Amino acid sequence: MSYAKAGELLRLALDLSARHSGMTLSEIDQRWGGGTEAARRRTQRILSELQALFPDAYEDRTEPEGKTVWLRRGRIVDLSAIGARDVAALERSVTSARTAGDPGDVERLEKVLAVVRMLLPDKMRSRVETDIEAMLQSYHLAARPGPRPLQDRAVIEPIGDALLAMKQVGFDYRGTGGVKRQVVHPYGLITGHRTYLVALTAKRREGEPSLWRLDRMANVEMMSARSHVPEGFSLVDHAKRAFGVFQNKDEYGEVVWRFLPDVAANARGFRFHPDQTIEENPDGSLTVRFHAAGHLEMAWFLYQWGDKVEVVEPAALRALVEDHQRTDFPAAP
Repeated sequence: MSYAKAGELLRLALDLSARHSGMTLSEIDQRWGGGTEAARRRTQRILSELQALFPDAYEDRTEPEGKTVWLRRGRIVDLSAIGARDVAALERSVTSARTAGDPGDVERLEKVLAVVRMLLPDKMRSRVETDIEAMLQSYHLAARPGPRPLQDRAVIEPIGDALLAMKQVGFDYRGTGGVKRQVVHPYGLITGHRTYLVALTAKRREGEPSLWRLDRMANVEMMSARSHVPEGFSLVDHAKRAFGVFQNKDEYGEVVWRFLPDVAANARGFRFHPDQTIEENPDGSLTVRFHAAGHLEMAWFLYQWGDKVEVVEPAALRALVEDHQRTDFPAAP
């Protein structure tokens, strides 16, 4: 679960528990843009997740004016199901966000963490605090090697606000042709070694969305005009079309890699793509198959395997890594 979604769930849970008569679906819809089909679908998803997290605290009832969703405060505020492992996981999430250079998520996670700690019953707080400290000392979050762009709050926060309000986003974008003002329909954010906004230019109403790098944006603002997201668009499915975060639709297709027997065990421990299949070969090698785009990111990843991996498909990727597979790496990933 993303940091932002965890915060949304907690804020909604607290709002519901604070209202004796509950909240209607229409009232909850207002959080996500209000009145639209997309807002209603998001309300249904968030309530389903809330019910899964607090199955004994959630009820809905039908009244003359419509359906009301409510939480029994006695079950949710005492957080009886929250233990040291859960709070320690939040603590580590704060550290992870700080390591990733995302001050906005650090601030929001610290607020969520403070609320959770505040709501812990007095009788269990001292015991849990001791356990949390012991657990934190048992975990160390290693910084991911390699450079990565820092998150600029002046860029990412207006985009987040626009996504929630279902509004268009305007920004100055530094591309190959210089800086140009862009106005887009935002679909969502994809984060990896870079963060991209998936969006369609406001002049269009249909077609494939483009990827816009956040580190190339400036003067970002939420516009007053409503955004349009196609019915049935799934950010998860869209992201799966890439090996990493960037995708070129012309590169999309079947990818087949064969890892040699002496590194097959290492490769077996990786999840290269959410929809991958693996095949154990008679010679001890391992074949991995999936469909994705992003040949350059694949080449970056494959380099660390040296000459212990063979690119069977596609031919364009095989040509890209040819003559760049070293034989002298002392270990496999």
